[in-house]
Order: sequence, then structure tokens, then C-alpha cells
Amino acid sequence: MTDYKVNIEINSEVSEIFAKTIVTQKFKNPESNPLELKIYVYKKENIIFSSFSAQIGDSIKVKSKVIKKEKAEEKYNDAVSSGNAAIYVYEDEYYNRIVINMGYIPPNEKVIFISEFIQLTESSKSYEFELFRNLPIFIGKNLTFQNGNLKGKVEIKTKNKIIKLEKEILMKNLEIIKEENKHEEQIYNYLIEYQISKFKENDGNFYDNSDYISSSKIYFYTEENKNNCPFIYCQKSDLFKNEKSYIISYKNNQKTDNLKINPALFIFLIDQSGSMDGNINIVSKALELFLQSIPVGSYYQLIGFGSDFKKYDETPKSYTKENIINSIKIIKNLKADLGGTDIYQPLKNIYENSDMYNKIKLPKNIFLLTDGQIQNKKQTLELIEKSSEFSIFSIGIGNWFDKDLIKNLGIIGKGGFNFCPNLEGLNSIIINEIDKCASSYISNFNMKSSLDEKHLYKTFNIPEIVRNNQIINLGYIIEDDSNKNDNKIKIDLEYFEESNKKKNYEINPEIIKDGNELSKLIINNYLNYDLSEKEKEELALKYQLLTKYTSLFAEIKLSDKISDEMKTKIFGEHNYYNKNKRIDKIYDIIENDRKIILNIENNLKYCKIINNEWTCLKEEIYYKKREKKNFCNIFSSIFLCCKKKKK
Repeated sequence: MTDYKVNIEINSEVSEIFAKTIVTQKFKNPESNPLELKIYVYKKENIIFSSFSAQIGDSIKVKSKVIKKEKAEEKYNDAVSSGNAAIYVYEDEYYNRIVINMGYIPPNEKVIFISEFIQLTESSKSYEFELFRNLPIFIGKNLTFQNGNLKGKVEIKTKNKIIKLEKEILMKNLEIIKEENKHEEQIYNYLIEYQISKFKENDGNFYDNSDYISSSKIYFYTEENKNNCPFIYCQKSDLFKNEKSYIISYKNNQKTDNLKINPALFIFLIDQSGSMDGNINIVSKALELFLQSIPVGSYYQLIGFGSDFKKYDETPKSYTKENIINSIKIIKNLKADLGGTDIYQPLKNIYENSDMYNKIKLPKNIFLLTDGQIQNKKQTLELIEKSSEFSIFSIGIGNWFDKDLIKNLGIIGKGGFNFCPNLEGLNSIIINEIDKCASSYISNFNMKSSLDEKHLYKTFNIPEIVRNNQIINLGYIIEDDSNKNDNKIKIDLEYFEESNKKKNYEINPEIIKDGNELSKLIINNYLNYDLSEKEKEELALKYQLLTKYTSLFAEIKLSDKISDEMKTKIFGEHNYYNKNKRIDKIYDIIENDRKIILNIENNLKYCKIINNEWTCLKEEIYYKKREKKNFCNIFSSIFLCCKKKKK
């Protein structure tokens, strides 16, 4: 098996509003035949895959565009079948990843892949930047690079002085080689350079290598600005010359005696449906950590749910050593034996007993852990929307839960949401969420601006309770074709401390280079609202966002440069072979019908490309089998039909 050597550079620019990361991957096709690659990038919900471009050789450059998903797939198949190179990028919800198809790379040709990612830096703790592995994963092929061939740089630029910086390094063999802090022209600049050393990729085993999905985070705290006022970024669109995007950011640094570590009420809703079998022990250990981490003076209650629900405590218990010991005994004996998954009924019961919970004069939090999907999603979300007394923190476990449900539970419930495909990360999620609930806060918070009167789109939910150091963002897209940038924006803040308080500001926006970063961040959040699938697709197409409804596509004309002999190797001597449609059909069978029959004809004598693709397919099926242990019998027969069709 050939080694595919790759040089990788990751450059990130970080501000107090958002971060942009550009990943450059340099690669050479070592084969004597054209090569088609399938590249995987692990998907993070808070990070947007903004664009993808490629360069073949020294002159052929192309940047992909967002089009409808079904059209992108068809165009990609047609382009490759015609002897051209093409790019097809889509979201794979099945494995929570982004798939990049690149075909065909000519023999012995160099290629450069450039991926761009953007993310907000808001956090309940401080400003937060998340760096994660964006390595190309070639299924069925070896990927190697020498020490120092993966290098990266993080440049943090802030208006206020950085007074503290914390690094949470989870990537194996990540080495910081330079740190520098300087102040230039009213901008504070903190530079971190790093490299990954002593690493050799295995034979395409994406799922076994936790290096790929581990993230490293940087938290940075800035000096408080004068009067604790918000600041505003403004960007003129280079897609629509009559549109501007604004993000208003406010960091809560109120000085008050009320800002102290606070006890709270914690209700734990634990999924004990049959699908949790295999995960329930890990969840039990995480719940132990939950109970041991909540602040002294708090109250808690354990409720299991499945087709029905089971209260392990009829009323909330006070946080005492004896109660915690008894509850841990219950947790250790939890079983996945409550049937299906129904979140609505236990939530309804909690809300119906609000009088009992209101006797506990503490902030009320519901922590919901589930790995499944529900039938009555709309009814459940409507129930939460009507009930504002509880903050809901939803955690999706594994790869099979309903991501839209988990996201909307956290957003509508004005708490938060987390996806936890790797259960080893559950403990860190728990600690972070407990910190949110226990930190000091102001309540009845609201933020308005003069942009409310003329916006096309407005996004980001304003929580009623705002923790100390929590960052709150408001996003707007407005129609404005003027070149004036000196218009002051009025901002009104209102919140409850020991009495109602109001603050008013007039602020000049900070102008950043024309582009689409702010509009993509705003629309990506707007897609969480109650919109139809058609509306979501139209917005994603307009603002060039990769979503489950859209894909990135580009075609690179190579037909004139490929010889007839090479075309024969690619398409077969009878010109009947359309590999992509056949392989995609097989993938569809795997995904949808899960019924595959093995019937490989004896006269299968295709070129090396086809054999490589069959290797890829076998790898795909193997991982699907292993992740679905309970469905191994479905994949006991693997099927590939390859029949010659004459002209």
C-alpha cells in the first residue's frame, strides 16, 4: 500500500467576536494513474465549514460554490465521468462529519487543498477559541508526514489587553514552539505557534484514532473596558453590495455583591431506554461526577425516562453527604430497561409541579442526557417554549440522537446544548455545564439596539440569566448600500441586580474587511429558528452555507489534458463504467435499506482505481458494522454488482 505524504499548515486569526482558521494541505499523487480521494473532516457544531478550494499543479485553481445537494452530486458524477477533476463536499449526518470528494487528481501531480472554518468566540466562561484536527483521512490508504510537517499558528487580536490565557491541550504530541505577546496600534496581539510531532497515521482507520476528533481550546480573558460597554463589528457583504452585517458583543463584568458562587436546583433527566444499553455504565459514572461537583447548598432530583418515566426522588433532595451516598448507590444500578424514548411526559410532569419546585428559592436547571430520537418533537419544544422557569441543558450521546432536537432543547430552554459522540468527553462537558449553573449572575437581562428597527435578519437568543464573564451576542443583517461607517449604534441594556438597572450607549462600529464571515455566522444561527426546510435551503444557498440541504461543488476542466489511454484506465475499455453512481448506489443501500448481497463476477478486471475504491467501500462497511454492533447480522452479506454494458 502506497504512503501518501501530506504537509499541513493551520493558521488561525482570533478576535473578541469570531475566529477564522485556514487549513492548507499540500499533497502529491504518487500513483501512475489518476486518483480519486475521499477526505473526512470531523464536524463540530459550533464551527462552520466556510469554503473549500483546490489548486492542481502550478496554474489550475478553483473555489467551490454552494449549490443544492442533489445537483452537486449529479454534477460531480458527470464531471468525473467526462474526464475532469471535480470537488463535491457534503455533510454526512450519519457520522457527524464533512465528506470531501476530490476526483480525479492526475498522475504525479501536486495538489493543494485549502479549507476555511469560522466560529464565534463567545463563551459562558471567557472568550473561547477551539482548535481541532482537520486532517485529510484517506479510507483504505496510508497517510504519513514527517516531524514538523504539521505546523500551526494562532494569532489573537483584541481591543482590550489580554490579562490571562488558558490552554486546554488535548491533541496528542502537540508542541508549543513559540509564544509572543505584544501591543501594536491599539491592538493587543498574542501569538502561539505549534507543531504536531512523532505522529504517523495508520491505514485510514478514522474511527479508532481519537486524535482526529480531539480538540484543544484556548480561553482568553481581557481587561475590562471603560464603563463595561459593548462593542460592535460591522462587515459589508461582498456577495450583496446593499447588505451589511453587525454583531454586537457584550461581556458581563458587573461589579456587585450578588456575583458569587451560587447553589442551584438540578434535575437530572436520564435516558434509560433500550438504546442506551452499552452506554448506561459510562453515563452512570458521569452522573456520579455530576452529583459530586454541584455547589454546597444546592438541591437535586434524579428522574429516569423511556416509554414512561421513573422518579428516584419524589421531591428534590438537599445536598448532604448522606443523600449523595444514597443517590450514588441508585446511579450505579441504573439499567437501560425503560423501553422507548419519550421526553415530553417527564418534562410535562416537572412543569405541572412547578409550585413544589418554586418553594426552593434557587435558579432551576434541567440536565437532559439522551442518545435517541422522539416522535413528538414539535409538541415537546412547544411545551418548553411556554415554560420559562427552568433552564435546560441538553446533552446528546453517541452518533444516533436527533441533533436538531438537542440543539433546540438547549436554545429554547435558554440553557445550552452539547453533542458528545465520544463518551470519553462527557466528564469535561459536565464540569463546564456545572460551572455555568454555579457561577454568579445577573437576571432579567435584555439587550436592544437601534438596528432592531431596520434589520433583515436578527439572531442569537438573549438569556434571562447572564453569568459573570459570559459573552452575549446580537447579530443583524441590514440593507444599507451606503459607504458611511461613522453611524453610531444605540444600545440599551436592562437587568436586575438588587433592583432594576438600565444602561444606554452610543457606539461606533469596528469596520472589518468586506466579506461574508459575519453574515454566515448570523445565518447559521438563524437556521436554528422555526423555519421550513425550503426556507432553510434558500437561506443556505443565498449566503453560501454548507448545510444538510446544500453542498459545495466545483469542476476543473482536465479533459483535453488526459490521453485516450488514461481515459480507458479510468472508465474501462468499453466506456460503460460510471464508478461514482455505482458506489453511491451501494452507499445508499447501506444507509437506507441495510441489505447488501455479495455477487462479484469472476470477470472483474478493472484498473487499479476501481480496486482501490472497492477497498474504500470495504473499509466503510467494516466501520458501519463495528459501530452498529447490534446490527451485524444485517451486514453479514456484502454486495457489489459489477456488470459490463456494451456500447
